[in-house]
Amino acid sequence: MTLKAMPFAALNDVELVGESMAGNREAFGQIVARYQSLICSLAYSATGSLSQSEDLAQDTFVTAWKQLAGLREPEKLRAWLCGIARNLINNSLRKQGHEPSHRAESLEGLSESHSPEPLPVENTISNEEQAILWRSLERIPEIYREPLILFYREQHSVENVAQILEISEETVHQRLSRGRKLLHQEVLAFVEGALERTRPGPAFTMGVLAVLPVLGTASMTATGMAASHASTGTKGAGFFAKMLAMTPGAKIAAGAAAVVITAVVTPIVIHQISSADNPRYWEADSAGLEKLPPVFVLRPTQFARQGGVTRSGNKIMSKDIRVIELLEYAYGFTHPRLILPVNVPATHFDLLLTLPDHPLETLQETLRTKFGLTAHRETRATSVLILKVRNPNAPGLQIHLGAGSSLSGDAHELTVRDTAIAGLAESLEWRFDLPVVDQTGLNGRYDIHLQWQPRPGESDRDAFRRAMLEQMGLELVPGREAIEMLIVEKVKQAPASR
Repeated sequence: MTLKAMPFAALNDVELVGESMAGNREAFGQIVARYQSLICSLAYSATGSLSQSEDLAQDTFVTAWKQLAGLREPEKLRAWLCGIARNLINNSLRKQGHEPSHRAESLEGLSESHSPEPLPVENTISNEEQAILWRSLERIPEIYREPLILFYREQHSVENVAQILEISEETVHQRLSRGRKLLHQEVLAFVEGALERTRPGPAFTMGVLAVLPVLGTASMTATGMAASHASTGTKGAGFFAKMLAMTPGAKIAAGAAAVVITAVVTPIVIHQISSADNPRYWEADSAGLEKLPPVFVLRPTQFARQGGVTRSGNKIMSKDIRVIELLEYAYGFTHPRLILPVNVPATHFDLLLTLPDHPLETLQETLRTKFGLTAHRETRATSVLILKVRNPNAPGLQIHLGAGSSLSGDAHELTVRDTAIAGLAESLEWRFDLPVVDQTGLNGRYDIHLQWQPRPGESDRDAFRRAMLEQMGLELVPGREAIEMLIVEKVKQAPASR
């Protein structure tokens, strides 16, 4: 099999560079797809502008395409691209006359002055959200801001961030922890979600390919140069919107990108015994969910920013969730215990699963056939938090003696009746984004009441941990343990039969 006959996603950087230098645009498109999130993230961390960051990233790849012959060490492609990007970023900032700390517009001015042109199709974040997002991030030193942005745009993979920045995973953990502490706790969840939604996707890749000059020519054609100037000069417009106004060739490529997006949002309906997807199903509460017919529906979300989970036994309805969360549910692992491959789809879905037989196995098979993702369990040594008992007589942790269970609370208060410590440990993994190992030796059912209020300069997480120790007598101790992890891998999908 020749390189050209191989899927480009399977080629390494050196092979892709060789194919690209021979004039193969599809191979270069794979380079763009592989590194666009990294380059856009570096530019955004420096400028604070989504549109400007995508302009600079586009310029980076166009420059790289024209200068491929000068790349002497193809195995260092990533570092070479980052060098081009940082030079373009610094030149742009110097021309604007300020340091890499771009200021977001005020919220008061946005309502009157925002551009009527939309953001790229894949970026579902408003101008107001952009301003809030950057106001939150710009106060963080770049050494912490950069890994934080990369982390949420690289599917929450510490390993990816470590490789990109050429630092250890432990250093990434430390910088992420420090970055989160520097963010005000009230806006942390917003920043996490907003960064995920700004990650560039297929439309960006197709847009870059649309404006590449013919390899080996001394300069772009007049039409191509006009398109390039139109792109870099119209800072108020979104990247994808600008692509639609370019040359006829660019319009065709942009249209192709739109086709890709349309293909992604086709509903996936598998093993559906009942009638077609019924809007009324999605209104069911836990009692109504129990009465629904056997259905498995997985579709692009129709409840953006209205996520929620309804469960009854093994039946589940979950709205506006990511593929990562589908993996968590299918295999019974929390996110901190997942080791993910690169480029896990960032699309959000709605899941309705009421099959009586083997529902999780069906979901696992769907993840394999539709997304090319499979998983296996493996014991690995990793950083953890160890849950221990410091004071067994603390008033906030009582043995459950009554009947019935309940859960209630608000921003700084939690009351749970009839829970196991294992359930508490799992919830702590979500809160602290690290695996939690239960070494309390507490095996019964408990009632928990916890109240916490951050002190000046104290994060919400630190306040929660302090309250656990003072009120429940439980402490979380950093450590390193060999624990069972879920290793998620990409599999080669068999071609469709004819």
